[in-house]
Amino acid sequence: MEERAFHSKKWYSDVLETPWLRRQVETHLVFGPISRHISFAWLVLCSPIAAALYFFLSADKPVNLNMGQIFEILFILTVPILLFRFTRFQQAVIGWIVIKVSLGLIAFLFMTVASLISLMKGRSDAFPNFLFGFIWLPAFEFIPSVTQRQKYLTIARIILTIPVVYLGLQSGHWHW
Repeated sequence: MEERAFHSKKWYSDVLETPWLRRQVETHLVFGPISRHISFAWLVLCSPIAAALYFFLSADKPVNLNMGQIFEILFILTVPILLFRFTRFQQAVIGWIVIKVSLGLIAFLFMTVASLISLMKGRSDAFPNFLFGFIWLPAFEFIPSVTQRQKYLTIARIILTIPVVYLGLQSGHWHW
């Protein structure tokens, strides 16, 4: 009987509902409320639908989609369908992980590649590139004493981003 109960439990619930992940997601500025109130799969589903509507409605001429674009749209729509299999909290955890990994990669690329290339070319946006990456690099929020206050860290990041974006725009190499 006990072995049967073990197999009926989903393997991913042990991975996605650890106490550490629960603390990280529940105290997050964005994913905390999402995990309590909204299904993250609906947000993921609304994004490509809104983009497709904008694309089709803003086109002056009829849009011809090729097979690659059709498969891309179908792939993008399968992700939220798969997310609906998870609980609301597990969806928020998956979204949190995807955002942290993506943001970490982008911030790391800003700190290394973008700033080094700008420095080697003698461009004035090397320092803003490095600062932008440093500000948004996920690191400090994983310190246990900071985890409970990571909302304030995110707000501070947003506030610090404003002068960095201004510096980047003033360099003449960042464009709107």
